[in-house]
Amino acid sequence: MEGNADGAGLAYSIDGEQFTDDLEELLTDYIAEFVEPGEPRPQKVPVKMGQVRRFKASEFAGGCAERLLDELRDNAGDNAGEFAESWLEEVAPEQERDLEERLKQALDEWAEAQGHQPRFYLVEKVKDA
Repeated sequence: MEGNADGAGLAYSIDGEQFTDDLEELLTDYIAEFVEPGEPRPQKVPVKMGQVRRFKASEFAGGCAERLLDELRDNAGDNAGEFAESWLEEVAPEQERDLEERLKQALDEWAEAQGHQPRFYLVEKVKDA
């Protein structure tokens, strides 16, 4: 879901699909849409609430180290031919995991600095408010 929920707080919904962290706005919109002018405000509005779980860009970068190493090997072979054949062929699994962690950290730093961290989020543990 995309919306304006902050951090790992709460989000609210009427339909259980579109969520917001602004409960007052949600209720105001509900009343404007479903309550006829002159009718009394409802005593109870069917609001659902849940916990917000935000994403980081790095959560979508699984396997980036393996793909980067493959690309580097291919590009080296294209540019240097047989002299580059064995380059990066003996990268140990722990070295690849280290590269993966560093790439993800760099991605999150870049996404944060450039305003490209995901704005969408999941709402978990939804229940009636």
